[in-house]
Amino acid sequence: MTIAFIFIGVAVLALIALVAVGYGEGLPERSDTVAPAVLPPANQLHATDVDTVAFPVTVRGYRMADVDAVLDHLTQALRHKEQQLAVLATESKRQAQLQHQQARLATSTPVTPEPTPDAPTEPGPGQESEKPAESKPSSAGQDSQNHHN
Repeated sequence: MTIAFIFIGVAVLALIALVAVGYGEGLPERSDTVAPAVLPPANQLHATDVDTVAFPVTVRGYRMADVDAVLDHLTQALRHKEQQLAVLATESKRQAQLQHQQARLATSTPVTPEPTPDAPTEPGPGQESEKPAESKPSSAGQDSQNHHN
């Protein structure tokens, strides 16, 4: 039984080695017909643009420079979108505050101060002015005169 597992293991390794060196279908040949990924500017990038990205295939897979360029471009696009969202959020918050203040001002009634009873009031048109009552001499002054007599 152990010999069967060893035989199967060796066969699998041989098959992998044959595929790696190019026998059978193997890896596709290097294709220069596929142009490096070209994306629209970061501020105009959409999800469908990312779906259509195709990288040229080399012997060991994709070229790192091509993949890195696309990732850098996507990073710029995401930063641009995040900045736009931050600006819109700030504007939205400011608009909400203004609307709240306007609503509060619209529902509040102006407060007019009531005249105080001690303050003289100006007569309106057609009204007679009230003369303040003449002050009588205080009794304290009379008392002081009585003590001197």
